[in-house]
Amino acid sequence: MAIVFGLVVDFGDNKQHAENFHDWLRVRASGVMIDGYQITIHAPIFAGYPYGQPTQFQVSVIPANVGFRVAIDENHERIPLNDAQLSQLGSYLYDLLRGAPHFELAMVGWDVDFLLDLEDLNHDWAEEIRDGAMQGLVVHEALLNRLAQSDYFLPFDEHHQWIPYAGSKAFGT
Repeated sequence: MAIVFGLVVDFGDNKQHAENFHDWLRVRASGVMIDGYQITIHAPIFAGYPYGQPTQFQVSVIPANVGFRVAIDENHERIPLNDAQLSQLGSYLYDLLRGAPHFELAMVGWDVDFLLDLEDLNHDWAEEIRDGAMQGLVVHEALLNRLAQSDYFLPFDEHHQWIPYAGSKAFGT
């Protein structure tokens, strides 16, 4: 089973916005140097869920050789990042996102794609949103009134608020 570290950006049911973001991001995400490790970024991955007749669209940005058993890493040696280095990579991914067009939700972390569903956020994660524990969650301003209210949301960019990212924990190093 793969364990993926990356940025996942959700567009709800708007396939065109996801495709436009995919193209917008492709020219921006090249890579980053962190403490002597050159970390490249795979081409953004566009996906629709559920498979077959998608009603929700996401774009994932995955750093190469950071996760575990990630198929697109093609069995290259994993880069053993510590907490500080992984957090720096996470901050880089958020910086790529700033000013991006037309997204609804976004988050950086380990296998965060399943978290980016408005109904699930309200049902399963409302307490974590209220108390600020859902660090790194980015939300379009138009959706804030549909989520649990939290004093922890701060401006992310012109159209989004977030509960600021406090870093990520490395494991398996």
